[in-house]
Amino acid sequence: MNLKRALVTGASSGIGRATALALAKEGVDLVLVARREDRIRQLESQIQKEHPKVKVFTFCLDVRDRAALEKLANQQESQKADVLINN
Repeated sequence: MNLKRALVTGASSGIGRATALALAKEGVDLVLVARREDRIRQLESQIQKEHPKVKVFTFCLDVRDRAALEKLANQQESQKADVLINN
């Protein structure tokens, strides 16, 4: 895999979480987005423990909220992701 950074929405559980863990195993830096802060923080901690070279950025927001998405886009503009997994 030739990815440097991936943005994963719905990363706190299910397919989003599994995708984030698989990408971390491949050494891909992650931008994780989810509504449940406790779960996204737990995932961040797990990834940092298991894959210390992977950079993890977390955002607790609802992707249905346009203002929150615009804020996320502005924050990530200088660090574009190679792929979006919109879960």
